[in-house]
Amino acid sequence: MTSLHHLYLALAELMVKDGKDEGAIRLLKEGISDTRVIDQKDVYCLCAELLVKNNRADEATAFLEKGISSKLIQDPVPLYHKFATIMKKSGNTDAGVKFLKDAMSHPFTSLEPSIYLVCAKQLFHARNIEDAIGVLERGLLISNMKDKDPLYKMCAELIERQGRLDDAIGILEKGIADKSVLNHAYLYQTCAELMEKAGHLDDAIEILQKGINAPALANKVVLFQAYAKLMKKADRTSEGINLIEKAIHFPGMTGYANLYQTCAKLMAS
Repeated sequence: MTSLHHLYLALAELMVKDGKDEGAIRLLKEGISDTRVIDQKDVYCLCAELLVKNNRADEATAFLEKGISSKLIQDPVPLYHKFATIMKKSGNTDAGVKFLKDAMSHPFTSLEPSIYLVCAKQLFHARNIEDAIGVLERGLLISNMKDKDPLYKMCAELIERQGRLDDAIGILEKGIADKSVLNHAYLYQTCAELMEKAGHLDDAIEILQKGINAPALANKVVLFQAYAKLMKKADRTSEGINLIEKAIHFPGMTGYANLYQTCAKLMAS
């Protein structure tokens, strides 16, 4: 059965296609007032988009603020994102950043990684890299936040941009040790790349070995490939080939085609 909010959205989109933006806005506001509409966040977002499209940005932001404070909105994250996007497009990044920082204190959004990530991206684009790093570090300090992978990733990238390779490596090592992280393989791989860039080839090989030997780690194929390439640079190609050949027979391993290709390239070199 189609939810009522989907009907409001579908009808509004048809009206927009017919050039009736004002009618669509009225319809969506009616949807917000309709107590039968349980999931209202998409209705708020589409209405705000149409208000901005029709040069009514102030009304759009006030509308989103109303949505965030509404008790009917259980997940206000999309509204915060939409508000920040509107502010950025209107050249008022500071207002968007302030709004996102407010979200970090909201009980329903303080544990949402994307709030910190979007805020940091806006600060970075505004050339405020120190504040961007500060926002990411604030998120990383929250012990019960899940899926921090993108925060570790971006934080390390920004710190590297400052020429602080060892500090960036330190951030990634913390991510590797963080049990809330979902994609450890990426952090192992990136950490190894930075270690190599810093001239620590043996450390890079060691961190990849650690990732390869870690239990229940998804997407290990990228670690085997990275390991083999580093072994070649260390003039230990035969060891890299041996490991790839073993990896091909690992239970649960995916990405065999890539492993065979990597092995063949090493043998031909």
